[in-house]
Amino acid sequence: MEIGRSSPRHQELAVLYPRSITLQAHINEYFIIVVRFCASILHFAQKSALRQFASTLSDATIKTTQTELAARAKEIGDEIQLLVARRIEDEAEENSQFRSLSKKFSKSVSHQQDVAAKIRILNKCSSYDYETAWKQLRKSGNTTLFAQTTDYLEWRMQTKSCTLLYLGILGCGKSVTMANIVDDLNLSIAENHKASVAYFFIRPDIPASLQARTVIGAIVRQLLRAKHNLANMAEGSNVAFGKENMLSLLRRSMPRQHKIYLVLDGLDLCQPSGRSEVTKFLGQLQENFWVLICASYRQEPNVELDVTLHNFQSVKAVLLPDNESDIRTPMAHVRSEKDRSIRSFFGWVTALFKTYK
Repeated sequence: MEIGRSSPRHQELAVLYPRSITLQAHINEYFIIVVRFCASILHFAQKSALRQFASTLSDATIKTTQTELAARAKEIGDEIQLLVARRIEDEAEENSQFRSLSKKFSKSVSHQQDVAAKIRILNKCSSYDYETAWKQLRKSGNTTLFAQTTDYLEWRMQTKSCTLLYLGILGCGKSVTMANIVDDLNLSIAENHKASVAYFFIRPDIPASLQARTVIGAIVRQLLRAKHNLANMAEGSNVAFGKENMLSLLRRSMPRQHKIYLVLDGLDLCQPSGRSEVTKFLGQLQENFWVLICASYRQEPNVELDVTLHNFQSVKAVLLPDNESDIRTPMAHVRSEKDRSIRSFFGWVTALFKTYK
């Protein structure tokens, strides 16, 4: 009766766990014992009544078979418990891997959404190409005279908002000097990530650059470009940003003691109303942050300084020396090196010709 109750259950377990060779081996051993015991009963039944009476099925045989079956059943039960534990552990690991992949995917999607939102906000500030003008002027020549002046060195080391205003006549090299100043500032903060550099070069041949909104938006975009979680700080990003929106966004995303170098060239090219709008906004920046402004302005002889420039904080106006010769020095050096190389080459060819003559 015990064999009849347990055997079907063990057979079903063999089907449920086909990948366990050990379990299958234990179940096979179990049924071998069952078959062997059934063979003993069949052999006993085939005997005559007299021989059955003479050789009864002993209790020892039954007890031994029962003990063996119990031992195999215990081994099957232990293996089942082990398989169940392994299965639970495997499922937990699979679930953990799935959760990890889901989390990574969720983070990736969230990061992409944040980047897309940040780009939208930056484009709301400005989509003007402010880099091209700087690159073109930077390729026009090199100058280092400004870096040798006390006014510039003291301005760069200031611990509060201030303004260095370079005044000069037309053609004295103001724009090229300002382009080189941007380079110098970028190099000076290379090891100090707590400072930022922003710039704008107003070009008379590009009407958009003469607009106050273009100048302000491009400067704000540069200051916000390196900020993280910008989308979480922006309010009203579905509408066009005005000056107040941009100033408010800067206040929320930047610490007050963050150092900002701001280079502005060609301010005199703007209309008086636009010039006033730009200087007023940048003056507000200086009130809220640690902003060091270096601006150039064309100043004709015997003409008073534009009143709109007084919107800046702590203005120090200095005359920019005529550095045209310094700017041309690199090209002169290149030409002299080229001439020297050509003379050296022809001298070598002449000597070689004389040798073989």
